[in-house]
Amino acid sequence: MAKTRTNFIVPMLVAILGVASVYVLSAVVLPALTKVESAVNVPTVEWLPPTASNISFARNYNNRYFEFDISEGNFVEWAKSYSLNEIATPMQIPRYTQLLESDATTLDMNNDPRYTAVVSDGLADSRTAKSGRGYIIAFDRNQNRGYFKSASR
Repeated sequence: MAKTRTNFIVPMLVAILGVASVYVLSAVVLPALTKVESAVNVPTVEWLPPTASNISFARNYNNRYFEFDISEGNFVEWAKSYSLNEIATPMQIPRYTQLLESDATTLDMNNDPRYTAVVSDGLADSRTAKSGRGYIIAFDRNQNRGYFKSASR
């Protein structure tokens, strides 16, 4: 009789733990990974220099997009760990609104100024791996505006 109970209890405990794991994953972990924090035209944020203003951003577990007003000198100082180069040809920079929009296709985003800024005169650096991991950082001299987008995967 004891063996029959053990044979029943162990698989039952495994099933209960499996259901509990799925619940924790779907109720706690996934929302934390997909939750988007965003703001538009805020005066300051802790991760940008105090000289940055008019800041708009969107970020989640994997992606960070932000744009902000700043002088070129202050931008270069803030971005000194990057290899900034003069922009030779117009460059499309993803905007924070891309992370907020779930209906638009990539094609729509790449051709729409609501989702992509075009910088013709300024500084930039970018690195992107095949996995999508990487960053784009740019300064637009015409707008005195900095842009940054990073993806951790």
